[in-house]
Amino acid sequence: MPRLSKLSPGAVGPEAREEFDHFLRERGNIPNMFRTIAHRPEIMRTMTAHFRAVMNTGTVEKKLKEMIAVRVSFVNQCDYCLSSHTVLAGKMGVTGEEIDALRRDNLVMCH
Repeated sequence: MPRLSKLSPGAVGPEAREEFDHFLRERGNIPNMFRTIAHRPEIMRTMTAHFRAVMNTGTVEKKLKEMIAVRVSFVNQCDYCLSSHTVLAGKMGVTGEEIDALRRDNLVMCH
């Protein structure tokens, strides 16, 4: 039994609700880690700002950033991260063949 519950959209205040709504528009779901951290909306706000800055700014294209997240998830053997980032990568056009290549240890990525 987890120590902290995952909050539903109806169980959060306006600040967390705004972030939940953003996730629903952006991804179609609210990741469990954010549903849990919503117990502390001020921390959730800074986490989401950080993740969005990493993924949505800079010169590296978002698709490549998601491919890197998938590769790191494989290396770290994090099923939670792998599940989330594989779906996001697919939405950005990463193919099943590319995901399989990211799984292999001998991967060489050139873009």
